[in-house]
Amino acid sequence: MTAKIEVLFWGCRGSVPASNANNLRYGANTTCFEIRSDALKSRVIIDAGTGINPLGQEIQKNDASELPIHIIYSHSHWDHIQGFPFFTPIYDPKRTIIVHHPPEQDYRDLLSKQMSPPFFPGTMDTAKANIQYKPYGEAPIVIEGISVAPYALRHSYDQRSRAFLVSPATGDGPRVALASDRQEIRDGSKDPIEERFNHDIHGLDVLIHDAFFTNEDFETHQEWGHSSIRFVVEQAHQVEAKTLCLHHYNPEYDDSEVDALIEEARKINGDHPMKITAAAEGESITLP
Repeated sequence: MTAKIEVLFWGCRGSVPASNANNLRYGANTTCFEIRSDALKSRVIIDAGTGINPLGQEIQKNDASELPIHIIYSHSHWDHIQGFPFFTPIYDPKRTIIVHHPPEQDYRDLLSKQMSPPFFPGTMDTAKANIQYKPYGEAPIVIEGISVAPYALRHSYDQRSRAFLVSPATGDGPRVALASDRQEIRDGSKDPIEERFNHDIHGLDVLIHDAFFTNEDFETHQEWGHSSIRFVVEQAHQVEAKTLCLHHYNPEYDDSEVDALIEEARKINGDHPMKITAAAEGESITLP
């Protein structure tokens, strides 16, 4: 039987949380996904923005302590790590937490520095869980019956981000890609690393993609490490995704502006059969 995959959205914003009365529908927290599947017993989390805080509370309330928790990081920018010190399972001595991270940085050191004065009132010594650190390369991260394959993407001048292709470890079944924080390429050049990503996700079921800028706003923020809505739709067409799900919204955009972003994406999509939707905190996408 083919494993079902569900992607839960615990945080959909980029850069900083955006908590105000006009952001209730799409949410205020920064990036955090959870992957669930009937092929999993462990909890699998991608990125630890502020959305990991309510996720941690849910885990402590509902999950047995002996179940491992896997946190897979795309990169170390603030909006992808800032929730870790407030992830309550790290303080539970009965928990095992495996941190999967890009190999170019020492995440034991990075997260420890984040959790130390003058940035934080405590230190990593207060985190009593069994926290393990595992750098990943290009090979898929296989957790029980699920494969999470990392792909480097252009992001900012100081580092690349990683996208992830999530699928059953058997190779058969639904496929969903998460491509948060992607720098749009405007000069027509081909990046061999990104071409590998485009090739491997071709024909996938759902592409969840950075949708940080309107086309107009991108023109004055071309090197900010993100994408215009036109680029996002073009990329989804190129890889022949069945569904495009927008994500990682500009914190300056309120609900009505995200609505307008979705409508612009659908206008660009035109009569193309690809479905366009948008991530909202507390909601999920299920792939049969």
